[in-house]
Amino acid sequence: MESLSEERRTPHADPAANEASEPGQTQSVAKGKLRVNITALLIQAGLVVLVILLSWAGFQTDTPMRIPAISSTPGLYDGLLNFEESEAGLFRWTDGAGEVCVPHAGSAARSLVTTQISGAYALPLGIETATLRPGNGPGVPIALPPQPRHYTLLTGGDQQAGADLCLTIESPTVLDPNNNRALGVQFFSFTGIHLPIAGPVTPAVSQIIVNLALAFAAFWLMRLLRTPVWVAGVIVAGGIVAYGMAVATGLVPAGPGVVRMQIPVALGLAGAVAGLLGVRSITGAKPTLSLLQRDLLGMAFWSIMLVGGINLVQRANGHHSVWPLKAGVYPEPYWTWLVILPTLLFVGWLWLVMRLSLQGARMARLGAALVLLGAVLVPVALEVTVLGHDSLYEVFRDSEYDYQQDTWRVAGDPIGFLGRYVEEAPDMALHNSNHPPGSVLLLWGVEQIFGPGAVATSWLAIILSALSAAAALWLGWKLGGPRLALVAGAIFVAMPGHLVYSVTSMDGVFNALNALTAVAFFFALERNAKPWMALLAGSLAALGVFFSYVATQLFFFGVAAVILSLIRAWHAEGRPSLGPLVRHMLRQSVLAGVVLVSFYLLIYLVSGFNIIEASREATAINAPVVGKQLIEGPVDQAFLPPNFAFYVKYLGANIGPYFWYLAPWGMGAFAALIIAGSRRLQGREPLNPFDLVLLSTAFCVLGMWVGGLFNREVERIWGFTYPLLAVVLAHYALQGEARQRQWRAWLFPLLFFAQGAVIKMLLNTAW
Repeated sequence: MESLSEERRTPHADPAANEASEPGQTQSVAKGKLRVNITALLIQAGLVVLVILLSWAGFQTDTPMRIPAISSTPGLYDGLLNFEESEAGLFRWTDGAGEVCVPHAGSAARSLVTTQISGAYALPLGIETATLRPGNGPGVPIALPPQPRHYTLLTGGDQQAGADLCLTIESPTVLDPNNNRALGVQFFSFTGIHLPIAGPVTPAVSQIIVNLALAFAAFWLMRLLRTPVWVAGVIVAGGIVAYGMAVATGLVPAGPGVVRMQIPVALGLAGAVAGLLGVRSITGAKPTLSLLQRDLLGMAFWSIMLVGGINLVQRANGHHSVWPLKAGVYPEPYWTWLVILPTLLFVGWLWLVMRLSLQGARMARLGAALVLLGAVLVPVALEVTVLGHDSLYEVFRDSEYDYQQDTWRVAGDPIGFLGRYVEEAPDMALHNSNHPPGSVLLLWGVEQIFGPGAVATSWLAIILSALSAAAALWLGWKLGGPRLALVAGAIFVAMPGHLVYSVTSMDGVFNALNALTAVAFFFALERNAKPWMALLAGSLAALGVFFSYVATQLFFFGVAAVILSLIRAWHAEGRPSLGPLVRHMLRQSVLAGVVLVSFYLLIYLVSGFNIIEASREATAINAPVVGKQLIEGPVDQAFLPPNFAFYVKYLGANIGPYFWYLAPWGMGAFAALIIAGSRRLQGREPLNPFDLVLLSTAFCVLGMWVGGLFNREVERIWGFTYPLLAVVLAHYALQGEARQRQWRAWLFPLLFFAQGAVIKMLLNTAW
């Protein structure tokens, strides 16, 4: 990355020569556009062929399609009641004609359907027989077994309706006098298997259509972002091949309900394409709308997208309320007039910060200290006035899942504790068993100084969480000066991700470390950066991984920052400038990597703690917690989803809450800035530093999103991105004329604070 203060060198041009060359340039541009359009058309035709071929290949497999009774995906059952527990496992009662289906499974000449049922509870009720009917074929009568037993039937496309693979369990019923429901037999599981050896399986047309929709939406989204047509084609084709081969080889099965889960994602991508098209049309060379009009239009559009998208995801998954937010609605909302007190505190604090931001660099340092103080006091004031003073300590004191529950295991021997960590992890509190040992050791250290109890540890978490504001100040100050830094700090303090989760959650501490790591590495890539900055980035990264495995996802941020910085240098100075810059970035990256690896090698040599082994154990422990138990049998591949239905379910369930915490006004600003940056790329103009931050952060979020390692809670787990994006929002807010900049600088913090206060009063977010 060249120096951030470096200006682009623009050679002087002869106006007469430009005038003479205009017709030739116009003709050349027209030919170039025609070439690109023809290439895009051919690539899309190739994508259609690839989708159809690989979709067909994905159906030619004998991979079992399992539906255990606990599976909650809508559309799989008809005539089965809610699941219950028994000595033999989880089951569902049938209502006398319970049907289980794998929808969109394709049509095969021959298939096997297997069900596990039991008469253990039905026999005492006088129900002794049942009939198993595959599709609309003839029924097979059976005597109900006293214990769960598997029954397998041969069926085929001639007995199944359309592309679904179904089995109906028919039986007499008895009315349950306690719940007024008809009870038949106990259903435990269903498994469908196509037999391609008996003939090709005809793919479900619905699956091909949805696959095509996803491919085209992804392709055009990248094209809108000015991705070269062949690059967009290669990326989408690579995704299609990876998906198709994983399904065809059985590495990751499609899974029941995959089409249902894909539809919200496809519509969401299509909506993003429509939104960016709209932004591009109203922010051209001669915009017809004012900044305020564009902001309001963007807020309206993204409000519709967020509400509609979350509603689609809820319908696809059979949920309601505020799911997939990791929160619950309070039975009685904590509406209180006392919320006026933190609101007045915030407005007064904001006025002082904004005032200091206009007083020059010397007073801005006082403003920076005020931002850090506000990062502690504003969330605490909101928490205490809404939920009471005791709520500051409830999580660490009362939660059986939280980190402080295992500090006793250190037993005065932190080195020995590290050596035993992987072995003892399954017996620890949930948050310790699926995280590295840093939190336990930190809280143990606090207990050694201040004594046991949740007061000191809670305040430590609150204070350390406030360091995320330092990341926003550091990044903003260097990129845009003290005024922008203070506006960025104010925006971050008001963002719900900080207001809600810094009191009290260790996630705030993790996010501070990860945000500081990202900023340090970003500055380490500057052309004039010293080696110590890379060493600092590596040290922060090592510390971040010691507290949370989420720190590993900063890899995506680093890769994007390197690539975009090289593109920026190429556009600014030409290809000859890349050699020295590449060598500099390689040196800085290696230095950071060496520090990271050396840290864990040293810990391993001293204590025997293996971070890789710990991460695998944590993932295996977390698998049933996040829902992988919905798939029958053990999950052997810890870092892979059990099937694509599960994977796509969480694509929709993750991105909605994350965007919701960025709010419609934030999403509108980011869309406008992304389109502006893509225009600079198209015109081969250098990206500005804020483009680098925004696009690198967006690539990091994209990597975490498609990586499939996260299952909800991302509105706080990905919270390390908020300080970085607050700087970008400050840059956006300070555009326009002086008067516009003044009210826009106030607007974003006020809107975010109002959103955070409503969340605090309505939702229980303490986990």
